[in-house]
Amino acid sequence: MFDANAYAKKYRLTEKGKEVRHKSDAKYLKSLKWAKVVKKHKLKSKYGLTMDEFHAMLEEQHNKCAICLEPVGKRRLCVDHCHKTNMVRGLICNNCNHVLGNSKEKIEVLQRTILYIIRYIL
Repeated sequence: MFDANAYAKKYRLTEKGKEVRHKSDAKYLKSLKWAKVVKKHKLKSKYGLTMDEFHAMLEEQHNKCAICLEPVGKRRLCVDHCHKTNMVRGLICNNCNHVLGNSKEKIEVLQRTILYIIRYIL
């Protein structure tokens, strides 16, 4: 019987395997650097934020989503902003960003959502 995991492990230890892995690691690191450049440009052009300001906001929020207060961990935070004024409000997780977006930021919709949930929890 062919054991693919054992074969892959042996291959990674060969010179060719090490070379392939090194190239893919280099590609990955290059893509991470590129992602940081893109993020830096997007923050500045779209929200007027520098990376230092972004990290200061993150620190001010204790590395947590501004809404649900869940720790960031490996997740990325979204820059929450007013779509009319483009004013940045804070950093929120993807789930909270979807809640705001799907409610179209209408307070009445969010209040009715809370009442709906309470009705079925209590």
